[in-house]
Amino acid sequence: MPIDTWTRRLVERYFPDNMGDSYETAAAAFRDRFGKYARYAQTCLYHYERSGAE
Repeated sequence: MPIDTWTRRLVERYFPDNMGDSYETAAAAFRDRFGKYARYAQTCLYHYERSGAE
């Protein structure tokens, strides 16, 4: 799963301990956390964030 700017922001905001120093680490952390649902989770979190979540 590619990790775009918004997904990276989501990982930084909600999972800062899993961020790491690189794109690969952040993408792996997201996939490890959500497994086969990573793309679905990315979509849901993106919608949540863009809908004005605080």
